[in-house]
Amino acid sequence: MRAGGGLTAVADALAGFLDRDDPVALLDAGYGLALRDDPRTAEEYDHRWDAVWEWNRNNGLIQPVD
Repeated sequence: MRAGGGLTAVADALAGFLDRDDPVALLDAGYGLALRDDPRTAEEYDHRWDAVWEWNRNNGLIQPVD
């Protein structure tokens, strides 16, 4: 879903969290922006989340969806 109309204000609010030092706020904001297909999502990219995801997947904590 692309941000537009009233959703633009929500996306702008989420983007406001991208400059915080709180990793949970950053992850939540990045996730919210990704759901809205907002280009500011890329500003939140952090390779550490990929490493955690891979570890969980490799250790059977995340199951593939068929």
